[in-house]
Amino acid sequence: MSYFDKTPAGSIVSRLTNDTETISDMFSGILSSFISAVFIFVTTLYTMLVLDYRLTALVLLFLPLIFLLVNLYRKKSVKVIEKTRSLLSDIN
Repeated sequence: MSYFDKTPAGSIVSRLTNDTETISDMFSGILSSFISAVFIFVTTLYTMLVLDYRLTALVLLFLPLIFLLVNLYRKKSVKVIEKTRSLLSDIN
């Protein structure tokens, strides 16, 4: 109970709201989007292999670089999202 005594009400409400939205988004959209993206990736890769295996190999060569850049972007965006949540809890 000391957590609720020490933590501002706005922070608790903001966290509860954001967590609820996150869980709802995960089950309604993110999971289906992920399955769809995997299917599209596999289908595209197969089509590329059939059309030109050399070009497919070249594209796959750059794929780790793309994953690295996406990971760097994700790490930077997490900081921005945390700051936004903090500001929202201050407003509430």
